[in-house]
Amino acid sequence: MACRLAHTIRSSLTSIDGGLAELGASPSVASDPTLLRYATLGRQSVRELVDLAERFEWAGRAERVAAEPTEVLQWPDVIRRCVEARCVERQRRNRKQIDVSIAEAVGEGRAHRLACERALAELLDNAVRHARTAVQVTADVDGEYLRVRIGDDGLGLPNGGVGSFAPPQEIKSRLGFGLWLVERLAAALQGSVGVERTGDDGTVMWLRIPVSPRLDTDPAR
Repeated sequence: MACRLAHTIRSSLTSIDGGLAELGASPSVASDPTLLRYATLGRQSVRELVDLAERFEWAGRAERVAAEPTEVLQWPDVIRRCVEARCVERQRRNRKQIDVSIAEAVGEGRAHRLACERALAELLDNAVRHARTAVQVTADVDGEYLRVRIGDDGLGLPNGGVGSFAPPQEIKSRLGFGLWLVERLAAALQGSVGVERTGDDGTVMWLRIPVSPRLDTDPAR
């Protein structure tokens, strides 16, 4: 039910976003700073609602991820694509530095691509949103796992990160929703997520995902 409702909401909002984009590109609006500002703010609000609908969809879908087909991935490409999609625009707008370091050992693997990308996207969104000036993404191989660390120089997680993965109790708790969703997705991917450190000098989160899933639970093998 949650997935169907989220899909319906997202489809409607995507149509509205397209209409606002056309409106903002029209000569009469583009030449009027006030109208252009309202059109831009409208698109930003719609995109936030689309993102919320996508989160609801993934919250409902997470329990099915383990049974869905996997595919061969080039892990460096997946990581860089996520950074490009979630961080580059904000980097330009907010003037935050985004550094990516991927070890040579990180190569080919197998996983549920969309679920991996969504989990990484949630952690990247949190880091970019709360960073003062910089976000650092590092990836290496830890035994049979891909390990991605995402750090920021923000103010740290509330309560030192304790309870950060509990289901959000308030609609305004965007941070709680994101980390809760990442934990659900990581478990479905046979991985885990955690807080390496957090405090006044920033936060480092880690996400561990099997380079390739175990054969006994991978329906694609």
